[in-house]
Amino acid sequence: MGAIDQRDTPSGFAYALGAYIWWGAMPLYIWMLMNKGGVPPAEVLGHRIVNGLIFLIAVVLLMRRLPELRKAFANSQLLLALLVSTLLLGVNWYVYTWAVSQNRTMEASLGYFLQPLLNAVLGVVLFRERFRVGQVVSLIIAAVGVMFLMTLAGEFPWIAVILAVSFGLYSTVRKATPVDGLVGLTIETLFLFPAAAGYLLWLRQQQTIVFGTTSLTVDGWIIASGVITSVPMVFFGQAARRLRLSTLGFIQFLSPTLQFILAVQVFDEPFPPRKVVGFIIIWVAVAIFIVDSLLAVRRGMSTPAVEAPTE
Repeated sequence: MGAIDQRDTPSGFAYALGAYIWWGAMPLYIWMLMNKGGVPPAEVLGHRIVNGLIFLIAVVLLMRRLPELRKAFANSQLLLALLVSTLLLGVNWYVYTWAVSQNRTMEASLGYFLQPLLNAVLGVVLFRERFRVGQVVSLIIAAVGVMFLMTLAGEFPWIAVILAVSFGLYSTVRKATPVDGLVGLTIETLFLFPAAAGYLLWLRQQQTIVFGTTSLTVDGWIIASGVITSVPMVFFGQAARRLRLSTLGFIQFLSPTLQFILAVQVFDEPFPPRKVVGFIIIWVAVAIFIVDSLLAVRRGMSTPAVEAPTE
């Protein structure tokens, strides 16, 4: 699948920050659609895919990236890898949307706290990435925090595990797939389109679809799903090719932290005081990782500003 750059680039950090901050605020949008607009989780996902494909094709045409898209379709090995990533992405999107609809955003955020640990392990096992001492310390502390939260849950956190595993493996596949973020996501969304469009048509036939039957405001929220869904995915696709998997994983702690804040402050989900300990442990780990990364850059141990190959 081509050489994989093991360096961290400045543009990679920028793309990753954009993606994870955007995803951190995503529950608010999904919550508004389902709780204020009355849109069921499956219909939300269907519109995200259909509208996302329309948006992505428009961007591909506007940026004159159609030749790259055609070139990707001519590569059977590339398409097979993207088919695998598509299946992982579809599972992740649906489980996350369902979790928000069931007021289980906090459990979903736990999954995204857990995923960077999986990313770090995959980075070492599959890509032979190496940790600095500070990274090892932060990984151990973060693992302790996650295990503490899982113990407090009192049951197997299947939502968290599915989200962590599905997106962790998705990150791995996309890092190893030599395709630009925009082109890759367009193909993935195209793979998902038939099922999503078919489901929406079936809802319309059954006269149970929300879109076009309530208000212009709700319809506007639904139409915006294409942009809201696609932009952070494009950012992530670019970041995955420009950062080490372990680095990408730790930056991701931004997203569940924001989701956690929304769950407690906006969605009024229960948050026992004892859980604060687990989150503080994880945040300490993130702080150690950030400081270690800044020191590494200062010492010249991190990456020069050279882009990873995207073709």
